[in-house]
Amino acid sequence: MKAWIYAPGEPGSLRLDDIPVPAITADQVLVRIRGASVCGTDEQMFRGQVAGVEPGIVPGHELFGEVVEMGREVNAILSQRGLWEVKKGALVAAESHYHVPGCGDDEGIIGIWGPRDASGRRLLPLSGAYAEYTAVPAECLYPLPEVLVDGFYPSLLEAAGNDALIGRYLKDKGAKSVAIVGCGPHGLYAQIFARHFGVEKIAAFEVDPVRIEFAQKLGIADAVWNSRDAELDAKVMEFTHGAGFDAVVDIAGKYKSVLEMCKKYTRDGGHLVLFGLYGDPAITLAGRKPDDIIFSRQEFTHSENGKKLRVTGITGRTHAIWTYLIEALARDAAFRRQVMSPATHLGALDNLGPDTIKRDPKVLKRAYAPFK
Repeated sequence: MKAWIYAPGEPGSLRLDDIPVPAITADQVLVRIRGASVCGTDEQMFRGQVAGVEPGIVPGHELFGEVVEMGREVNAILSQRGLWEVKKGALVAAESHYHVPGCGDDEGIIGIWGPRDASGRRLLPLSGAYAEYTAVPAECLYPLPEVLVDGFYPSLLEAAGNDALIGRYLKDKGAKSVAIVGCGPHGLYAQIFARHFGVEKIAAFEVDPVRIEFAQKLGIADAVWNSRDAELDAKVMEFTHGAGFDAVVDIAGKYKSVLEMCKKYTRDGGHLVLFGLYGDPAITLAGRKPDDIIFSRQEFTHSENGKKLRVTGITGRTHAIWTYLIEALARDAAFRRQVMSPATHLGALDNLGPDTIKRDPKVLKRAYAPFK
């Protein structure tokens, strides 16, 4: 089969190759790829910014496709998860995180890293979606209704599910005014799902003019501001009637100045939601690294500058979010169009390598149909 493999040192860190179709185990299905979208982590991988990725693997963990071969245990596992059975020809999407016997609770990520075994050695990951076929464990499968592939890429559910989880959290906490910092794909999804789950007032923050313009045209947020605007403090105070936001969602991460702004604009007793990674171990909150707060999904109260912040780290997707999104999107074509909107570049998987090399800064998210 044709596949893009991870090849550091080559242009775009990708090479088109002819490799064997993966063999499946009893608890896996073989999926013919019908669509794959490109995660921000993959974009970083292509630029050599993700450590520990083995050369020769097939990347790509946002996928949907058609079941062409099934292991004998698959439907029993789906039944245990409360999902309907599948057969050859069924449409499925996939969660990217998976488990391997002998590795305890440590998770692998399809097309990036395998889990660590009892000795601490990281296994090779399952091959990903930038190929004609991939093998997917039954624990990761989500059967799809046919309507979800009508002008829509269900591979986007793997990415958007993170932000749907944020939207559900905001609803559960009763947040009425929300700031979303960052207008990349996750920031746009966070706006979409915050509104979907009933947030009344949304303000978005960004520094990139292309992303600012896109967020304004998307029309979800009530206000889209440049984070470097000299009048930003006054605009926030007017928007929040002097109180600050009920919740600030940090999608951007990376810089200490971003974290300081997020804390500044959260009201006393409000929620600071961390999602964007920082990487720099020198950046801390209450003596904790933001990335640790996110990955371990910590929740705690932090007092600073005379106010209390309820800090929460959010990452990943839950089973309930997956099933909710599939049902909600199947019912609502307008909702599908909204969720599809950040995918501003579509093409065939043949173009993945060339597009990666000639990356267009105006493209927010890429999604690909099968190889021609």
